[in-house]
Amino acid sequence: MDKDVKNCTLMKPSFSRFVLRFRRIQRPVPARSTRLTTFVQSPLRYLLLVCCTLFALNVNAVEVLKGDIDDREYKYFELDNGLKALVIHDSTTDKAAAALDVYVGSADNPDDRRGLAHFLEHMLFLGTEKYPQADEYQQFISQNGGSHNAYTSSEHTNYFFEVKASALEPALDRFAQFFIAPLFTPEYVDRERKAVHSEYSSKIKDDFRKSFDAYREVVNPEHPASQFSVGSLETLADREGDLVRDDLVEFYKKYYSSDQMVLVVLGKEPIDKLQAMVLERFKQVPRNNKPVERKSIPMFTPGSLPLQVSTLPEAEGHRLSLSFPVPPTQEHFRKKPLRFIGNLVGHEGEGSLIDVLKQQGWVESLSAGEGFSDRFNGSFQISMQLTDEGLKNKDQIVALAFAEIKQIKKSGLKKWRYKEQGEIADIGFRFLEKQSPSGTVSFIAGRLQDTPPEYALRAGTLFEKFDKKLIKDYLSYLTPENLFLHLSSKTVETDKVSFYYQTHYSVESLSGKSWPLDKKLAKQLKLPAKNQFVPENLRLIAQNSSSAKPELIEQKNIDLWFKNDIDFRVPRGVTYVRFLLPQVSKDVKNSVMLDLLAAMVEESLQTFSYPASLAGLYYGINNNSRGFDIRISGYSDKQLVLLSEITEELNDYSSYSNQFDAVKNRLVREWSNVEKQTPYLQIFADISSALFSPKWEVKDKLAALKEITSDDLNQFSKVLFDNGKAEIFVHGNFNEGSAKDIAELVNTELLAKQSGSDLALAPAKVVKLSDKERWKWISVQHPDNALVGYLQGKSDTLEDQAKMMLLEQTMDSGFYNRLRTEQQLGYIVAVTSLNLKETPSVAFVVQSPNTSVMDIRTAMFDYFSTFDPSENLDQNKQALIARLLEAPKNLFERSDVYWSNIGHDNVDFDRQEQLAKLVESISSEDFSAFAKSMLEEGNWLWYAAAEESEMPEGIKPIKNVQQFKQASESYVYP
Repeated sequence: MDKDVKNCTLMKPSFSRFVLRFRRIQRPVPARSTRLTTFVQSPLRYLLLVCCTLFALNVNAVEVLKGDIDDREYKYFELDNGLKALVIHDSTTDKAAAALDVYVGSADNPDDRRGLAHFLEHMLFLGTEKYPQADEYQQFISQNGGSHNAYTSSEHTNYFFEVKASALEPALDRFAQFFIAPLFTPEYVDRERKAVHSEYSSKIKDDFRKSFDAYREVVNPEHPASQFSVGSLETLADREGDLVRDDLVEFYKKYYSSDQMVLVVLGKEPIDKLQAMVLERFKQVPRNNKPVERKSIPMFTPGSLPLQVSTLPEAEGHRLSLSFPVPPTQEHFRKKPLRFIGNLVGHEGEGSLIDVLKQQGWVESLSAGEGFSDRFNGSFQISMQLTDEGLKNKDQIVALAFAEIKQIKKSGLKKWRYKEQGEIADIGFRFLEKQSPSGTVSFIAGRLQDTPPEYALRAGTLFEKFDKKLIKDYLSYLTPENLFLHLSSKTVETDKVSFYYQTHYSVESLSGKSWPLDKKLAKQLKLPAKNQFVPENLRLIAQNSSSAKPELIEQKNIDLWFKNDIDFRVPRGVTYVRFLLPQVSKDVKNSVMLDLLAAMVEESLQTFSYPASLAGLYYGINNNSRGFDIRISGYSDKQLVLLSEITEELNDYSSYSNQFDAVKNRLVREWSNVEKQTPYLQIFADISSALFSPKWEVKDKLAALKEITSDDLNQFSKVLFDNGKAEIFVHGNFNEGSAKDIAELVNTELLAKQSGSDLALAPAKVVKLSDKERWKWISVQHPDNALVGYLQGKSDTLEDQAKMMLLEQTMDSGFYNRLRTEQQLGYIVAVTSLNLKETPSVAFVVQSPNTSVMDIRTAMFDYFSTFDPSENLDQNKQALIARLLEAPKNLFERSDVYWSNIGHDNVDFDRQEQLAKLVESISSEDFSAFAKSMLEEGNWLWYAAAEESEMPEGIKPIKNVQQFKQASESYVYP
């Protein structure tokens, strides 16, 4: 996966809460173990030799700093070949993982082989001398309940996997061979470059990549960022006397040297056993002893700034980005000057830059922080989504941004602000919970390329010293003379077209440009006040319930579930509130009005909730077909304060009715842009609405939205909770009294005030497909075609759900290998579950740049005809069982498991265990018969996204979704 464009300064929000990208620290390579190869002739010489040997053995004895609740054990060491390694022992993990980061990326591509680093990433998965089969690694990972991936960025190529804990050693053995003896089999070289081209083609209309393509053409042509990073059939073609395979091998031998690699392994085994696993396998990775020279090249040529680039996007909307080249920040990772500045510019509280701009109706969102960075360059970026009025006042917006920077220079550099940011970061580190094993090792491997190993976990949260002069130095680069301005809007005039993504753009010098400042607006700018949400009480509440599962403690208007949890030893919790509201499911208009109301509430709460999010307290409002959910997560100390504010906003539409037009226009744009997405995503945005009721297609929602007035929404808000019910689950560092307080607040503020209309809650329905296959066709304007084969289970019983899950598990690897690796139909090939309520399904997904929808379907059925359900069935069953029974790694994951069981009306909270037992009981004979019946005579809905002219004459697609659902038999859920 090409990740290079993710580091672009164009179109990318650089949030004020971000992960630093680090530049290599140039420091002496530590000495390694010394061998006694000469006769010791004197006591002095012997003593010196012993001292040197002891020094060499202990130079890597590093203590990795970890948080208060981290029960893992860490050991850092270096191999004789220079490979750096960190092993992590976790006695409770169900999954093991490993990642290897090579300090090379698309910035190192040869000038005449653009995309080679990314292409090499693809090739390493396709066979090694020890394991020559192209799909052997993928099959092993899949059959052991795991996953794998890789990415290529400008400076890193990062490979990672996770598997069930017992399979770590054989997985690691296969993984190590990537870096010891890959085959680069000629036939797969030829095939896989088509996959790289497909990846490029699938994003050809992606606005982020299109903007980055224009950026490529205006930066310093000597800088690697000016290169095309993904690769295509053209850049990776064989030429006379220059085979791309030869270039691959040469690139691999030059850059894939052991001393350029960091390996991180996490497993259940004791730390010394993990170290032995690494030493045994990775000592074979060759070290080429060829120094790689990289020049310090500025991102922009001297005198080229200030500059504006304007690009014409595919999607609706206007985006403005201010970027400033600055020195790299790695050597200052303990002080975080750009993080400090970004937190002030990007603050969203009262009087902040975004608050003042929103009051004028000029912006919808704003983010600020570090942008693109590499070994030699850094940047600071402010990104904004503008309204139509904001576009008209673009120059005043830029002027206000500079006024904000000036204010920070004048009065923002206060030690208490730095201390507050550091306190929040430190609390987060102290109570840092476990995340996914593969995500953990991948991130640490990249960080250790240029960060001292003792800071492998701590680097991102260090605020070691307030250095006012250093911050001022970075602020001195944020000037009009050093500005790179990017505007993306359908209104811009262009005179250039970029080469790879055909982006229409223009370039304008801003030298001598003045930015008129409205002084009245500038006076409204305020720097952040002290954050009231910094947690004050981090005490863990004693367990006050002996129950091992959530208990139902209230049943009035509200079903209140409660579970105190001290197992994870964190002062956090999760509060879920689900409203079931008859008004919402009445018709499409009411459904859309809920979407609009929820968006307006979130908009109104922004200045209040943003400080809470900085302090680790988050909320979200998520609408569903029959109501909506509120989810609050984070430190339990002040959750009731935040929930109280949310309920107050839900109660009083008049307090934010002035935001109606702005929020409505934003929703119109977002829903209109769905049809601009890549084809397979358009299908997934639409597929549930074709089968589930009450639910409406995006085009129907958009039509209804355009007709809704503020008066309509006002009337809707007054009856929204009529005859409504709520389910609440409070879990974590709470006592029962706190849970009851939450329920009382919801009942008093919202449900008790309902007027009591007679409208009843509509049941949820899922279309029961027949054995007559159905088609749904979306006409798209994109070079790729996509097809999703939605295969519905025979019933909605738990037994059929287990069988369909096993079908997905057994088909995943083979389907990918056949259609992606062997036939090269496209970059996007997958098998996934797509369950609606209790109705199980498996979806087969292919997006292709060169294959028709019907040929994709034929290729799918060709694979189905050769699929052997009994092959490796026991391994696949165990892999699926391991996935089902995987223990939650943190409090939030456990909360989600409990909440899911409540949603399934499973008061025993053992749904995963039930499914695992059913999977275990499936015999080879029964499963073979089931799979054959499903694939040959199953209930199919074929969902295509392609030009309408491609549709064969015999196909009669569903035209009116609501009529189709009404005429169909359904599974019904109260």
